[in-house]
Amino acid sequence: MLKSKHLIGLEDFPISDLNKIIDTSFKFKQILDSPGRKINLLKGKNFGQYVL
Repeated sequence: MLKSKHLIGLEDFPISDLNKIIDTSFKFKQILDSPGRKINLLKGKNFGQYVL
C-alpha cells in the first residue's frame, strides 16, 4: 500500500512509493509483452474506474 494518497505533487512523495509504482509498471509491461498474457499478477485484485 502506498503512503501517499495522490500524485498531485512529487516534492514530498516518499521514494519507497515511487519505487513501488515503477516496479509495478515493469510487471504490467511484462504482461503486455507476453504472448499469452496469462500471468496471475492481478488475480484477486479489485479495480475501479471513476469518470467525472
